[in-house]
This record gives sequence, C-alpha cells and structure tokens, in this order.
Amino acid sequence: MNRQQTETMLELSYRCPANRVTANAQSVLYLLYGTQFEECEEMSTRRSFKLVKDVVFTLPETAAWIEDNFPDPVANETLINYYLPEESAGKIVVSDVYGRQISEYNLPSGENSLVINVNGWAIGIYFYSFVVNGKCIEHKKMIVAK
Repeated sequence: MNRQQTETMLELSYRCPANRVTANAQSVLYLLYGTQFEECEEMSTRRSFKLVKDVVFTLPETAAWIEDNFPDPVANETLINYYLPEESAGKIVVSDVYGRQISEYNLPSGENSLVINVNGWAIGIYFYSFVVNGKCIEHKKMIVAK
C-alpha cells in the first residue's frame, strides 16, 4: 500500500461508531502492521441529527403523465404534451412565482398537446401544475422571455 492508501485506511479504522468498513480497515492494518485498536465508545449523551431524510417513493395512482413545455424559455407560445386516461378529469393550472393563478386549462382525455399563448404575460418564471381527478400529480416550471 502506498502512503495515501494507508492514511485512508487509518482514517476509516478510527471511525466511531464502528461499522463494517471500520472493522475491515482495522483488520487490514492489523494484518499488515500489527496495529492494535481500542474499542470505540459511543457517547450516549450526545444527540445525533440526520441531515438527509429517507426518501419514500410512491407510485402515482394514475397512469397520467406530462412532459416539460417546449420551447423553454417561451417567447410567444409553448407546447405541453400530456396523457390523460379515459374517464379522468384533468387540467393544467398556471401560476406565477407568488402563487397567483394566471390561467387554467381543462384537458381532454387521451394523448394530446396543449398550446399556451403567453402574449400579454410578464417576463418571468411561471409554474404549471398537472391536476388529475382533483389531485396534483406534478409541478413544472416555465420561463417567459421576450
């Protein structure tokens, strides 16, 4: 092992609380150099915080989907492709960055495209939500630039 690999193994071997990586690093260093390690003592009074939340994936209840608008940024009009299953009620709701509703488009079922004309809209960022049967399925962003 070179110096950098040895330093990495030492760093891994002193981690507390110990895990498999720590045990493996300690074993390698013991076999190569005869290094002895004291048992790791966890502090029971210290609180630990998890910085990353566990991600829970849920499948949507519907087969509906929506694509990003094209072109983006938008000059005059933009196109949004979507699919809405039969017997589903769907709409696209456009709002500005302050959450104010700008427009709402009721969608026919099937695989279709919606053309949105942005003439008269201010330059800026807008959000559109894909709502199916009263539930918001997806949020997306569009930029209006003239």
